[in-house]
Amino acid sequence: MYTEIRLIMSSDDDMDDISMDEYIKNYDMNLLVNDENIQEILEDNFKSNFTSKCRCGIEIIKQKYINLYSFYGIFARDKNNVNWERLFDIIYNNIEKDYDLGIVTSNPEHFIDILENKHLK
Repeated sequence: MYTEIRLIMSSDDDMDDISMDEYIKNYDMNLLVNDENIQEILEDNFKSNFTSKCRCGIEIIKQKYINLYSFYGIFARDKNNVNWERLFDIIYNNIEKDYDLGIVTSNPEHFIDILENKHLK
């Protein structure tokens, strides 16, 4: 399914004088976020940031659970105490994601290239 990316511009066709920063800022952000390639980049960025900020806390929560329940429940088969990812996935799949759209505007060349060349796949 091809989604047409439309510019929201006050002027008609005069786009020669516009910088790449302004060009990307004039895209409808909803259309940007709904593009599969951009959505994947935003998701990867969010997950990476979430992991680096929350891993230590998740490992502490997991250890408290294991100490309290002695490897019963969701960590019953994690006898080596290495499977923090299981708890991470439970938490990550149940949070509301707030993507950093600043990465789009901070690197407009990359995202303009994705948007304008997606029909070349």
